[in-house]
Amino acid sequence: MILVGGSAMSTMDAMSNGVDDQVLSLKLWTVVMGAIVMALSLLPDLAHLWQISLFGSISVFLITFYCIAGSSVAIADGLAAPDYGRPDSDATDFAFSVMTSFGDILFGYGFVSLGVQWQLDLQIPSL
Repeated sequence: MILVGGSAMSTMDAMSNGVDDQVLSLKLWTVVMGAIVMALSLLPDLAHLWQISLFGSISVFLITFYCIAGSSVAIADGLAAPDYGRPDSDATDFAFSVMTSFGDILFGYGFVSLGVQWQLDLQIPSL
């Protein structure tokens, strides 16, 4: 978590200031992220920190507002109709790609251990 956070902060720094004009190097951003994680780990309980929940709620509302505002601007500009990244193919290829996507979601997010249990349960007759 510390390495990913430090890398993310370094990338945001490079995006906002340019690669050559970064405020801190990757190593220093990793140290900053480590200090943030250290400070958060010393807190007694996050359930009592209503400020974090308030900040999270405000962030959710802002992100939702930005999505709605951006979509409204795109519709108002009359941009070309999106194709949603669908390749030109026949219905069979499309159906198989949809089923592959469902399989990726099913087995990519921790359901793999459940699949083995489902196979075992199907072999046991129910009463």
